[in-house]
Amino acid sequence: MGLIRVFNRWTISTKISILWAGMAVVVACINGVMLFLALALKDLKAVSVFAAIVIASVVIGTIVSLKYVQWLMKPISVLSRRVNSMAEGDFSHVQLDVTATDDLGQLAKNLETMTERVRDAIYKMQGAADSISSASQQLTSSAEETAATAEEAANQTQEVADTALSQKEQSDEALRKMEEAMKQIVDVCAFSETLYEESEQSLLHANEGKAQADSAEQQMRGFQITIQNVGTVMAELEQEVERIVETMSLIQRIAAQTNLLALNASIEAARAGEEGRGFEVVAQEVRKLADESKTAAKFIVQLVESIHGRVIQAGTMMNEAQQQTKQSTDAVSLSKGMFVQFAEEAGHRASSAENGTKAMKLVESSAKTSSEALQSMNRISRQTAQTLEKIAAFGRQQVGTMQEVAASAESLNTLAENLRKAVLRFHTERV
Repeated sequence: MGLIRVFNRWTISTKISILWAGMAVVVACINGVMLFLALALKDLKAVSVFAAIVIASVVIGTIVSLKYVQWLMKPISVLSRRVNSMAEGDFSHVQLDVTATDDLGQLAKNLETMTERVRDAIYKMQGAADSISSASQQLTSSAEETAATAEEAANQTQEVADTALSQKEQSDEALRKMEEAMKQIVDVCAFSETLYEESEQSLLHANEGKAQADSAEQQMRGFQITIQNVGTVMAELEQEVERIVETMSLIQRIAAQTNLLALNASIEAARAGEEGRGFEVVAQEVRKLADESKTAAKFIVQLVESIHGRVIQAGTMMNEAQQQTKQSTDAVSLSKGMFVQFAEEAGHRASSAENGTKAMKLVESSAKTSSEALQSMNRISRQTAQTLEKIAAFGRQQVGTMQEVAASAESLNTLAENLRKAVLRFHTERV
């Protein structure tokens, strides 16, 4: 269809272009003649006549062009209707009402030939679809019968295999229970060995704890003595601080007395007038130094009193620490006794665990013998069940194969029916 459209557009455009070019040449010639005559004659009436002639020529040319275009488009319309009919599945018409001998006529003949060949192909496809449908129905019937026979044989084999499988499952269950018992026995043996090892380890830790408790007791007693010595030093420090406070109080009193003497000296210097001015300056400096000494002594007293309070607090804390150290020493001594008792108990547990481990190893040996016998029985049952299962699986495979063949035949029948329906959509009877 694309090629036909391109071809038609090219043909029509070429012919119409030639037609309009000819008309343009004629109109140009007429206009030239009219203009020449108008200039030559200078007659308006003649010009009007020639203008009317030109207009009439244009109208007549337009009508002729339209008729010519209709004549050109008629074969194309016939071809378009035929192609639309073919697109809708109608191949019943063969002859085309096209008498042209140009390229459009040749295109119409080629379209008639193609329609005839497509219709013959559709006839053949209808016959092939009918044959495939009939053959697929026969194949489906045969496959279903074979599948039914194979399924019956497979079911019988499966019943025998199920019986053998049931025996195998019973044997598996007995073996599983024996294996569980074996596992529990092994776990108990392992637990006994672990208990024995842990008992030995506990005994070792108890002895180590006892030794560490002895060492801790000695360290705590030494620490207690050290705290007592520190308490003695703190008491002596408290006494020294009290003496420092007394000394600084004396310094404060001396500074106050010095300040008073400096004040008296300043008064006497003022009475002396000019002669006592130098002495007054010295007295003021002495007062200043006395004030600074008093202030510094006051600050030192406050600082020493603060230190004295902290020393008292530290002494109290040292007394508390001494009491706590004594309590810790008593607790360590008590722990030492508990470690001794724990070491004795751990020794008894280690001996009991060793005896239990020996007994469980004897039970484990007997259980292994029973398990080996059950495994031998289970192996025979498994081999029998596997053989029967292979036979049943082969039968099921045959049934599956025949079912696949039947399904393929049914699918082929469906495809043939779909092909037949698709072909029936085309109208091929000659009209």
